[in-house]
Amino acid sequence: MTRASFSATVSGLQHLGAGVAFTIESPELHDLRSDLLRRFGSWPGPQDLRKFRPHITIQNKVSRADADRLFSELKSVFQPRPIRISGLDLWSYLGGPWRHETVLKLADSDDAP
Repeated sequence: MTRASFSATVSGLQHLGAGVAFTIESPELHDLRSDLLRRFGSWPGPQDLRKFRPHITIQNKVSRADADRLFSELKSVFQPRPIRISGLDLWSYLGGPWRHETVLKLADSDDAP
């Protein structure tokens, strides 16, 4: 199955408690995730089965004060903007650290069937 790259919107900020993330809106991203969950069957873990809230983490594992400071700073200047989803990064969780496995590129829109 070939899937074309698609557009999304960086739509806002999300306070993570110990960090900050950009929220992402894209119906196509939700469709892709649903398709992956169907294909993987029972393999995804409990965290993967929670409500999907796509985001890009920009700060993690910092003090609440540091997260509050960055969130406030970014909130004052944030403007939504379009992005293109052109692939997926596959990572393995090793009980603490993560190991990067591969990048799965999506087809260019011009190459999609």
